[in-house]
Amino acid sequence: MKKLIVTADDYGVFPSIDKGIISAVLANKVNSVAAFTNYKDSVANTLHLLEVTNGEVEVGCHLTITSGKPITNDKAKSLCKNGYFRQFNEFRREMDPAGLKSELNAQIKVFQDANIKLHHLTCHHNSLSLFPEYFEVYLEVARKHKLPIRSNNIHPPQHHSMYLQVLCYMLLDDLKLKDRKEIVTFGQEINTYFAKQANGVKSPDILESRHYGPIPMFSITKGQIAKKVRKKHSALDALFKSYVESNTYSSMELMLHLAQDEIPGFNEYEEIDYPGINRRYFDSRIVEFKSIMNYDLAKAEVEMISWSAL
Repeated sequence: MKKLIVTADDYGVFPSIDKGIISAVLANKVNSVAAFTNYKDSVANTLHLLEVTNGEVEVGCHLTITSGKPITNDKAKSLCKNGYFRQFNEFRREMDPAGLKSELNAQIKVFQDANIKLHHLTCHHNSLSLFPEYFEVYLEVARKHKLPIRSNNIHPPQHHSMYLQVLCYMLLDDLKLKDRKEIVTFGQEINTYFAKQANGVKSPDILESRHYGPIPMFSITKGQIAKKVRKKHSALDALFKSYVESNTYSSMELMLHLAQDEIPGFNEYEEIDYPGINRRYFDSRIVEFKSIMNYDLAKAEVEMISWSAL
């Protein structure tokens, strides 16, 4: 039977996101959580997750260089602006390898010091997968901690290609032309690069991203939710059918971005000091939550597995 990991991203900062993820874990819709460690309440919020779910979820470190503040302020300063990580629409190719490595290890150490067992690594906004030198440090850190990482074999490939093209457009003022071109080129080559450089680092065969969105171009109204949920269910039906019938892939991670609230919402969280989470996308998080909570994963004919089973 084909293997499946269902991961909910961005845990540990916003109450509505945390609430949605906990509800999805308790409903057996999610078995993996990617949690930030660089927010003031990250540890307390993650310990709460493990307590209320009786530890029945695998926590991973959602490494970030595009949200919140660094753990190692002096060593990560090349990645920062005014003491915060540059947000994704301000990303620059300025990286001290030793400083980046120190920061990533420090983010992992936050949970290790709190005796929170880590099962995997992911990176916020795929920021560690944009350039070879970033990805090399990412692999080195994963290898040091003997942790698997999220696959960069992202499906559907046309969605990922569009994502990189949009990113390059967003970064017209922040990256040189050659760097923007390399984002696209490396995005096409990264799986070959991983196969050659992994040296023991494991990942699922593919990352399925088609449940994501819609992107935060326009607000979603309450009346649109049911239609968008049906569309997501159709997409899930199609992806599981193609996955089960595939002769190429045997393990897949489904990436989710969840929030439990009503539309409109979230005004009460404006005081949270954590830039790098797009609040215009919260409507879509609500749709994703309602979609996965009302989808019967049992009919997918896949086996939900732990990261250690890869």
